[in-house]
Amino acid sequence: MPPWQPWRRSKVHQTQTRQRQSPHTASASQLDPKSANPFPVYDREISRLRAHLRGLKDAEWSARSHCRGWSVKDVVAHLSTDEVYNQACLDGTMRQLPFSGGLTGWNGRGVRIRRGMSPLE
Repeated sequence: MPPWQPWRRSKVHQTQTRQRQSPHTASASQLDPKSANPFPVYDREISRLRAHLRGLKDAEWSARSHCRGWSVKDVVAHLSTDEVYNQACLDGTMRQLPFSGGLTGWNGRGVRIRRGMSPLE
C-alpha cells in the first residue's frame, strides 16, 4: 500500500501514539515548547476537529472558508495532505511520495485529488 494513502498508519506512528498518552492533557497555552510533549494536545484537537467535521451537512462542505478560493472541504484536504507529508517525514519514506513543485505544488496536488473524493474518503 503506498505511503501517501492517509488511512495507512505506520508502526512508528502507532508506537508514538501509545507513548504520548497521558491521564492529564494541558492546553496549548500551558505548554513549555522546550520541554513539553505536545502530542496529547494535538490528539485532543484532532478529536475535536473530527467530531466537528462529522456533523457537517453536504452544503457545509462546499461552503467558502476563510482561505481565499478554498471550500471547507479544500481546507480539510490540505490538512490531510500535510498529514501524509508529516507521516512520511517520520517514517523516512519521503522519496516514495509523488512530490514535485515544492510544498505549494504538493498542497495544490493534494487538494485537487481530494476534491473528487467524498468527505469520508
